[in-house]
Amino acid sequence: MKMLLILSAYKIDFKKIVKVDFVLMLFWTCIVVLSSLTGVIENTYYNDRGYAFGFYYYSYLGLIACALTGIYFVIRGYKCSYLEVIVMIAINYIVYIQCGSRTPFVLSIALIITYVLVMKLCLISFANKAIRLIVTALPIMCYALLYGFVYLYQVGFLETFERSDIWSTMISRIKNSLAAVELSGIKLFGQNYTYNVRGSYLDSGFVYTIVVYGVIFTIVLMSLYILLFHYLLRGQEKFLVAWLITIFFGCFSTELLLDLLYNPMVFLLPMAIKGFHGWIVDWNEKRNKRLKVKI
Repeated sequence: MKMLLILSAYKIDFKKIVKVDFVLMLFWTCIVVLSSLTGVIENTYYNDRGYAFGFYYYSYLGLIACALTGIYFVIRGYKCSYLEVIVMIAINYIVYIQCGSRTPFVLSIALIITYVLVMKLCLISFANKAIRLIVTALPIMCYALLYGFVYLYQVGFLETFERSDIWSTMISRIKNSLAAVELSGIKLFGQNYTYNVRGSYLDSGFVYTIVVYGVIFTIVLMSLYILLFHYLLRGQEKFLVAWLITIFFGCFSTELLLDLLYNPMVFLLPMAIKGFHGWIVDWNEKRNKRLKVKI
């Protein structure tokens, strides 16, 4: 059902999709939060972390705030003022203080800073060929980086960083992911997976995808994301590229790769087909130039 919904967005303008998404998400989020504050539904408190405000887990409201921030910037484009940027920071900070969801808050701040650098100050252009190549290959690099962290953890190198507040979170994610992989294994075509098996939470989006959906699907998905990066870079969609980069870094500790609620960029995956076509066109243009030079 999820894949059919994604494919149905192929010929629909992305801005139209996110406008509808923004209104519906904001409306139902307000309904849930107000219901929890008035006692209609339970407002769970999680172990000195924060309140869930009617959602299943305390981090969900922070992830919604992050997604709404990205959607708002897409809708506003270059027209967003610095006052609006400050309001976005304030809203995400209030959600962080109340919910204690650190990862979504960090992603939101990274997204806001990126918006200012890319859209307001125009300090990032992605015009450099080396940068474009690195960005396009980001899905592969993220998996390589993740397994690099896993290797460093297994040889005991990361133990010295466990006292650090930031590194301790990353190390705990690695521990949980390794426990999940050891219990469930990795299969070619995926498997039914219970999210919490003996405490083995699959927090990492990269590990979740390969364990639940399998190796073949993960390879196809990463290929689509690589083509999507190429499509967005070719179309000079600077903020969408920056948002997608933020999402990929967030996937080290949160499952975002195929989450339609927290990652509206999933609706752009069908554009990877156009990205593949653009890649072929670029390759043919370069080849023709080389042939002309030889002649």
